[in-house]
Amino acid sequence: MLKFLRRPSLRRRMLLWILGSVSLLLTAMIVFVYILGSDIARAQMHIRAKYHSVEIAQALNLGTFFERAATIGRMLEAQLDEEPFPLDGDRIKGRLESVLRTFPRITGCGYFFEPDAVDPATKAVWFYKYRLGGRIRNDDPVDDYLRETWYREGVRNPQPTWSQPYIDTGDTEELMVTYCVPLVRGGKTIGVAAVDVSITAIKEQLRAMQLPGTSYYFLLAPDGRFLAIPGSPLEGTGTTLADIDPQLSDSILNGSIRMAEEMDPVHREASWISSYPMAEPDLTLAFVTPMKALLTQTRQLQHLLIVAGLLGLVGLFFVTRFVARSVSRPVEELTETVRRISAGDLSARLAPAARGDEIGELTTAFNQMTEDIRAYIAQSEATAAANARLEQDLHISREIQMGLLPKTFPAFPGRTDFDLHAIIEPAREVGGDFYDYFLLAENKLAFVIGDVSDKGIPAALLMAVTKTLIEATVRRNEDPRRTAELVNEALYQRNEAMMFVTLFLGILDLETGRVVYCNAGHNPPLLRRASGEVETLPLTEGAALGALNDVVFAEASVTMGAGDVLLLYTDGVTEAMSPAEHPYRVGQLTELLAARGDLPTGELTRVVFDAVRAHAAGAPQSDDIAILAIRTLARA
Repeated sequence: MLKFLRRPSLRRRMLLWILGSVSLLLTAMIVFVYILGSDIARAQMHIRAKYHSVEIAQALNLGTFFERAATIGRMLEAQLDEEPFPLDGDRIKGRLESVLRTFPRITGCGYFFEPDAVDPATKAVWFYKYRLGGRIRNDDPVDDYLRETWYREGVRNPQPTWSQPYIDTGDTEELMVTYCVPLVRGGKTIGVAAVDVSITAIKEQLRAMQLPGTSYYFLLAPDGRFLAIPGSPLEGTGTTLADIDPQLSDSILNGSIRMAEEMDPVHREASWISSYPMAEPDLTLAFVTPMKALLTQTRQLQHLLIVAGLLGLVGLFFVTRFVARSVSRPVEELTETVRRISAGDLSARLAPAARGDEIGELTTAFNQMTEDIRAYIAQSEATAAANARLEQDLHISREIQMGLLPKTFPAFPGRTDFDLHAIIEPAREVGGDFYDYFLLAENKLAFVIGDVSDKGIPAALLMAVTKTLIEATVRRNEDPRRTAELVNEALYQRNEAMMFVTLFLGILDLETGRVVYCNAGHNPPLLRRASGEVETLPLTEGAALGALNDVVFAEASVTMGAGDVLLLYTDGVTEAMSPAEHPYRVGQLTELLAARGDLPTGELTRVVFDAVRAHAAGAPQSDDIAILAIRTLARA
């Protein structure tokens, strides 16, 4: 680490410049975001607190209003307890009117009795005062109140209750709720003291509140009907919240939502909804505040952050551009010099660098590389010339080696008692496989196929020596076994490279068809009879030539009939590998010979060679290949 800090490194300069500038920009942005974010958070908290406090205040005011109405009902019930029977109607009505004047938000109040409870001669008795058109009226002509739901539930319930919202069937024809207090005399309910509150009065109570921005409220009946929703056609139409948003309706009416982000049921936009269910009467007051009103300052923060980020990017661009220019100038000089060298001008050089960073080291290394390239090109040219001479020598060697092997076919144009053909393909320019054939007398054919233990020029030289020794020796004694012994002794005494030769040597008597042969460690030939059967010639005692001294060799014989064909080959055939590294098996060769062995020998050797190449499927040839086919024919 200390070495990196002390060394005048290009990397250090770039890191210091970039990290320093980025750190400065990020620090400034973080401070800016922190300060602005704190202000926005405080403002948002203030706005939310303001909205929430207004909502709570209005809910409390409305609750207080209903509680006051309930208190009036209980007061009326208590006052009636002090009245003696028969009741003084004028005094009771005067008291009811006093209540309405004292509490202007109350729509009406009165006493309603069961039949025969006050006057046996009268079916029903009531005392009622109500407000209509700004005036207090007497005895609203109630049409059989005994059948009204609010009355029947009030009489049936031993405790004071609020009715469900209903449409008044009297003069007011307003939507209202009624608070009923049961009147009990002698343990028996004789009627109710009722206090009416119209939804209009409730709306007037709510209209006084000042909601911030675009917020609004709605009042729901227990069944979800919109009782009050300012400025909306939904009010008083019987439309329920469930008709618009069933999920929101369930959440508000069952009390699972107190304060949450939901969709505005009227304007269908993301909003903050607060609900305040009231126990008595069973109504729910909800407030809706659009999220865009709450997020105004947050969006301002986002815009400022975008601007700050763009300014930071612009600043980083100029810093990076400055650093890049300080680095790119020597790199451009290096690029131009490389262009000249690639065009062939190896005299191009970079000016010696006075700086001690990576650019200076790169300049020195580049000049040295140029010198090395010049030296390498000179050496490559010399090596290429030597390789060209070697290639030419190998080509000449191949021509000489191929010239040692008989390759004129038909080999004996005047003979009709036998036919033979051979093919050879070295793995390199020259190789160690070979074959030969020649007549010892008018009716004896000597033939040989061999494989030297190596490839290339050494194998080619040993092949030439072995071929010459075999031809000279077999012509002298016409004995395959004795020939193998003599050639083995000669090769062993001069075999400093410890190479060896496998071969199969045979002499065919063309009159009898008898083949006398000696196998010196070579692949046993295949004999295909004219009937199509294929057999493998038995091995004979012995070993490869040149490896050991005093080796005992043996010979064997087989008789060929007219149409039989003897196929000799080297291990380059049965060791040819497929791309999956599977060798060409002797069994495959046997099947091919059985199926195609009736072909002329010239075609048969080519079929075998093509089958081996097809098995390799393009894989490189790993060993020399030599194939020799001899067929005996009927004598004319």
